[in-house]
Amino acid sequence: MPLMSHTTCQSKPSPRASRLWLLLLLIPALSLLPSCKKDKLLTDGFKLEFDTDSVEFDTVFSALGGGNPASAHRSFKVYNRNKEKVSFRIRLAGGNASPFRMNVDGIAGTDVQGYELRPGDSAFIFVEVFLQPGNQNNPFLFTDSIYFESPTMLEKVRLVAYGQDAHYIHDTVISTNTVWDDDKKPYVLYNFIGVEENTKLTIKKGVHIYSHNNMRLYVLGTLDVQGDTNKPVIFEGDRLEHSMKNVDNQWRGIRFLPTSFGNKIENAIIKNATIGIEVDSISSGQSSGIPNLTLNNVQIRNMSLVGLLGLSSWIKGTNVLVANCGLYTFLGNYGGNYEFTNCTFASYNTVFSRKDPHFGLSNQYFVSGTTAFAFELRYKLKNCLIYGDQDDEIEVVKDVNGGNVTDSTVEYCLIKTKKYNGNYSSKKGCLVNQDPKFTDINGFGFLLGKDSPAKDKGDNTILFPANDLTGYPRNGIPDIGCYEVR
Repeated sequence: MPLMSHTTCQSKPSPRASRLWLLLLLIPALSLLPSCKKDKLLTDGFKLEFDTDSVEFDTVFSALGGGNPASAHRSFKVYNRNKEKVSFRIRLAGGNASPFRMNVDGIAGTDVQGYELRPGDSAFIFVEVFLQPGNQNNPFLFTDSIYFESPTMLEKVRLVAYGQDAHYIHDTVISTNTVWDDDKKPYVLYNFIGVEENTKLTIKKGVHIYSHNNMRLYVLGTLDVQGDTNKPVIFEGDRLEHSMKNVDNQWRGIRFLPTSFGNKIENAIIKNATIGIEVDSISSGQSSGIPNLTLNNVQIRNMSLVGLLGLSSWIKGTNVLVANCGLYTFLGNYGGNYEFTNCTFASYNTVFSRKDPHFGLSNQYFVSGTTAFAFELRYKLKNCLIYGDQDDEIEVVKDVNGGNVTDSTVEYCLIKTKKYNGNYSSKKGCLVNQDPKFTDINGFGFLLGKDSPAKDKGDNTILFPANDLTGYPRNGIPDIGCYEVR
C-alpha cells in the first residue's frame, strides 16, 4: 500500500470574523485619538488652593522718580484641584493706586479677567513693589491683597512690604565741604558720585550708605569717615533682601584717585562690592608725611575681586579685618608704603574658588605709554594674622627691574605659607602654619578661639591699639590679629 502523504489544511476566515478582528484592533488606536468633547468650564461653584496665604517683602527703599528702585520679585502659585477647567478673575485690591505690581503667567496688570486654569494645573503669580516716599525715618508698612473671584468665591493672598525713605544722591560731584550725619534715614547712591579735589566729605557715626549696582564712590579730595564702635558707618549694596545679605559684587567700591590724600576711615564696615577700597598712587601728601589712607577699626569683607588694593600708594591700618575675597584680601602693587598693626587678613573658599595667595606685595614697575615707572616698596607687618585654606597665603614679588625694596619688616605675625616657611619662621616672634582657631569662618566670624596659638603672642613693646576691633580691651601682651581672645 502506498504511503499516504501528510498535508496541512488551513481554512479561510469568514468576512464576519475579519470585521470582528479589525474592530478589536481599531478600539485601542481610537482611544489614542484626541477627543472632540470640550472640557467643561466652571465659572462658579469651585475653590482654588495656594501655596501661601501672604507674600512678604524685606525693607524696600521708597521711590527715586520714575518708579525706581523696585523690590526684587516674589512669587506664589495658585492651583486648580478641581476635575474641570475653571475661569476666574484676579485683581489687585488697591487697583492702579497700589504700590504693588502683578504679573500672571506673563500677563501684566492690576486686573486679569476670565483667567482659565485646566484641571490639575497651576499658575505663577509674580509680584513686586514700588514705594513712594512717606517722609518717615523708620521703616513703615504697606499692605494690599490679590483677590481671586467668581460670583460665589472670594479668596485672597495678602501682600506686605516694609518701606523706608532715604537720601538719594545720584550723578553728583560734591564740590563743597559736605557732611552726611543722618543716622536714621540712609543714603542711597546711584550711578556716579565724586568728591572733588580740595573738597572734604565727612560721614558721621551711625550713617548707613547703600550703593546701587555698578555705583562707585570716587574721591579726588578727602573722605573722613567718623564711625564709632557702637555706631559704625556701613557701606553696602542696596539689595535689602535677606538672601542678599552676604552676596558679593553688588556695587563697585570706593576709589581714591592720585590727588587724594589724608583720608581717614574709622569704625566702618565695607562689604559686598567688587573692590572694597582702591587707593591709586602716592600723592603730594607723601612729601608732607601724610598717608593716602588711614584705616582704624574697619571691616572689609566679601569682595568679588579685592578687599584692599594699593597702587603705588601709602596705606596705614590698625585693627583691620579684610576677609573672604575672590582674589586678594590685600594687594600692594607697583611699590608703595604699607603699614599694618594688629590686622587680620583671612580668606576661605566658602563662596569663591580661589587658588592663589590672598595677601600680595610687589615692587614691579608699570608702563604708561613709552615710559616705565618704578616705586619703592616698603612694608611693616606687626601683630598681623594672614591665614586661609591654601598652602600659601602670602606672596611678595621682588622684581630686580622694579623699585627698591626698603624697610621691610614682618614681626610677631601668624602666617600660612609652605613656600616661605623657613623665611617667616625665622622672623622675630612669627608663627607659621598654626591654625588660629577662628570661631566661625562660614558666618564671616573671625574671632579667635580660646585655644588659639595667636593668644598673647603679639609684641607689647610697640604702640598697639588699646582695644580690639570690637572695643574689647587689650591687656598685657596683645593677641595677634584684630581680635582679642574672649
